[in-house]
Amino acid sequence: MPIALLEALSFGLPVVASDIPAHLEIGLNDAHYFHVGDVSALADRLASFARSPWPLELREKTRNWLAEREDWRSIAERTLGCYRRAIEPRRGGPHARSRTAPPSTA
Repeated sequence: MPIALLEALSFGLPVVASDIPAHLEIGLNDAHYFHVGDVSALADRLASFARSPWPLELREKTRNWLAEREDWRSIAERTLGCYRRAIEPRRGGPHARSRTAPPSTA
């Protein structure tokens, strides 16, 4: 979950994001995306948004658009799920953690 991107959108701010799958999943207009690693495209997107500040009406529309698609409780639950999956032991894999107690030194 691109939480910083979602937070910016929740304030109705114009955003620029790389075209990684997590960002694309948000479903913004193509004008908001640039190819990951393309510094020139990033600079162009930033300059474009800097030249055209978003009016209050567009900010409100952005906030409403996001509120219809996402809610913070769901975002928090999905993020927590990602963290839990990242720290749970891998069964049978080379990095699987033992569920037994460590050897005693006594």
